[in-house]
Amino acid sequence: MRSRDAPARSWLVVLLALICVLPAYAAELRNFRPRGTSLDITVPVEWIPVDAGTDPDRIQLAFQVRNPASADNAQAANVGVVIFVGAAMATFRKTRGEATLDNTHFPGYVELEHSANDSEEAIRYQIRKGDQTTVIRENFLWNADTGIVIVASAPDLDAASAEWKQEYARGIDILLGSLRRSIAPKP
Repeated sequence: MRSRDAPARSWLVVLLALICVLPAYAAELRNFRPRGTSLDITVPVEWIPVDAGTDPDRIQLAFQVRNPASADNAQAANVGVVIFVGAAMATFRKTRGEATLDNTHFPGYVELEHSANDSEEAIRYQIRKGDQTTVIRENFLWNADTGIVIVASAPDLDAASAEWKQEYARGIDILLGSLRRSIAPKP
């Protein structure tokens, strides 16, 4: 009897351990704050279907970027971020235009400026619609291996100091790395 009860007790111990650990892990993800940066970043994680399920699931995040050059950190920009996870084709829509990113190539109507940053790329792009050319200043981090696309919009980023831009980019890089390791698409 003892030999038969032992496996059941072992599974019970494992189950109880998981019940204790998982809530803390989920709370840690919800309140993720990257270390080593002066950015004030909080990440409420929420899965939001795009276009009633016709596009891949996305994670929508919100956080603040604070200017480290400001002594009292008074200058802050609210940043909206949309991350598409695990999709061969990720389509995103903005009020000022529309574009499509592909894991293997980019369509010809999207022009890019590349700035190498390990496996991610910071991208500035413009979208052409007929004879109209709309320049959209957003910041992208894209990883071809994982198919993760991050779209970060900061309206006054271009006018910010070089130090602020560097901190912003570094914080986004940390954020993307954490999400890539910790969060998978819903089945």
